[in-house]
Amino acid sequence: LFYYLSMSLQAFLLYYLHDGIGVENAEETLVLLVMVSQLVGALISVPIGQISDRFGRKDILIATCLFEAILYVMFMTFPPLDVVYGISICYGMANAALMTVEYALACDTLPNKGSTARDLGLWGIAAFLGGSFGPLIMGPVLHIVGYQENTTEYSKQGYIALFGLGIFFILTSGGLVKAVRGSS
Repeated sequence: LFYYLSMSLQAFLLYYLHDGIGVENAEETLVLLVMVSQLVGALISVPIGQISDRFGRKDILIATCLFEAILYVMFMTFPPLDVVYGISICYGMANAALMTVEYALACDTLPNKGSTARDLGLWGIAAFLGGSFGPLIMGPVLHIVGYQENTTEYSKQGYIALFGLGIFFILTSGGLVKAVRGSS
């Protein structure tokens, strides 16, 4: 749930690029960022899965949550666009690692192998709720903290608040992984 709450930051990247970084063609830039980060994520999904099969799941998930928190801090510095590309590539790798290893952990810890689909359905509900409620939480936060009179742009403080929430959510997710029983 908390991982998907943090992931919902992606819903605000177009505005971040325009308002925070000052990218004029933010739509085109976002499309390229997403394509590149997703491609890189796809390339590392199988290798990271193999690594987690060999060395365990929890440490990889916790380390990846910490890494993603660091990436959020980097976004909060409003770096130049070329640095944003680099951060986004790392973010795509982190998300691929989290999703791959998270599902492996879920499969490892299913209470009853006879009800796998139902149990993974419950896991999916948590993902759906996080992805749905994240923007419902973050949108008002951006508006309250980042609202500026006489402009349609939000302030950098608004985006700092969003990434701060993302840090809270992703670190909470990593902390909760420690409590999962039945897998290493």
